[in-house]
Amino acid sequence: MSNPGTDRRLRLCVVQLDGLPHARTPESLWLPAEPLYEAEQGPGELSAAQLFSSAQPAVYDGIQELSTTATRACLVELMAFLDRQSADVVVFPEYLVPLGCLDTLREFSAGRVVVAGLGFVRNTAEAADLAALAGAGWSDEQLVHRNVSVLIHDGTVHLVTKLSLADRENATAGRGAEVVELTLRGRQVRLAVAVGKDYLLWESNATVPHTDIVCVPANSPTVLPFLPDAPRDHVRLLANAACHGGSQIMVPALDGPLVNQLGVEPIGKGFQAVVLVEYDRYPRRPTTLDRPENSLALRAQIIGGAEEAELAVLAELAATTPGKTLRAQVAELRARLTGDGPLAQALDAYDSYLAQGFDPDKELHDLLCTHVAVTGGGQAAIRGSQARYIVRMLRELDGEGGRFGAARDAYQRLVERFCGQEPAGPVVVPPPAPQRPSLLRYTRSTARDGTRSESWEFHDPAPAREFLLNPPPEIDRGASDE
Repeated sequence: MSNPGTDRRLRLCVVQLDGLPHARTPESLWLPAEPLYEAEQGPGELSAAQLFSSAQPAVYDGIQELSTTATRACLVELMAFLDRQSADVVVFPEYLVPLGCLDTLREFSAGRVVVAGLGFVRNTAEAADLAALAGAGWSDEQLVHRNVSVLIHDGTVHLVTKLSLADRENATAGRGAEVVELTLRGRQVRLAVAVGKDYLLWESNATVPHTDIVCVPANSPTVLPFLPDAPRDHVRLLANAACHGGSQIMVPALDGPLVNQLGVEPIGKGFQAVVLVEYDRYPRRPTTLDRPENSLALRAQIIGGAEEAELAVLAELAATTPGKTLRAQVAELRARLTGDGPLAQALDAYDSYLAQGFDPDKELHDLLCTHVAVTGGGQAAIRGSQARYIVRMLRELDGEGGRFGAARDAYQRLVERFCGQEPAGPVVVPPPAPQRPSLLRYTRSTARDGTRSESWEFHDPAPAREFLLNPPPEIDRGASDE
């Protein structure tokens, strides 16, 4: 395999990610802040919006911030991994990257393209921020209440607003697919972004200009309509949400395991993963002896901190070397995994290769051993953190009246449901960044039970002086002030 840092072949990547869709539900609830929300039925009077958005806006903001912080932490780890793999084009799913992570995406876009679904733009302030980043051609009115995705190259932001809305998708129709010309590894590339159903409309439009690569951020329970009968004309990068599965890279002329007629075998439902292909060019017609050098470089599982069996198998694989004696170990490691995720499938592929009498292959061994562990959790872990935070805040707000009893019970059941998704610990909501330098910062933390994290910041002299003269009473034993 040639040096990925100097090869003119493009390294194309899709990420199947787990997380909270940044969408407005049909009942007009903001989904990232609603742990109780289910697909077919909203939480009604027990919703976070009903409990907190008006009376306790800081609590409501804290619920959302838990989601953004967890997603950002996962993205930072993933991007470090993809940077080491010299990825040139990276596509994330529709709706799953919060607006608060946009700076992280822009930083990662140096020398590469990043495509990601930001989701629903709630208000004119968010729309104005996006319009300012994108420059001429966009106004606040064209972005507010739209489902927005971004294509970012070297820090330059291109916006894509979804035109063809899915059933029950609560948004306003936008412009549809966008095509951008740019240079990657010295190659001129025409790259299109078509979000969800826009891809189906775009593919059927005979007047669409020629493109080299089509990026499809999706959050769709049905993948079949996105698959062509046969590969043709351009590469397709389909990045779907992990709860639906089916993410894949559709490019012909791939050899080896874990590929099919269309390209790379799709990732199964419920798994987070990274798929990366080294792309030379599309096969010419009629077929010649000059075969393109397209190859599968990675089909890696993203392994969270709670996936103990996968982490243990990955640690043992890291110490192996290619060889026929590895087959017995592969069989033993596979027996320790349940399900059919990318790590398990890589073990099966390696075992099948050796069982047929083939000599050990370094590229296949690299495919077997290269996976990525992240500390951040997915949707279930985020919902568990949010539920614990809500239970704690309801207890503090209840006082002697007990008026939040039903809500506290409902969210406590959610805590118990997700108790195994992440280690128990304090729920710390990062404070919002101050608008100007603070004159006084005061923080209280709890040393024993880990249930309290309070902070105050003052930007004006008068309230800072009043706070120093009359500090808040100490509530928890063992609390310490900084």
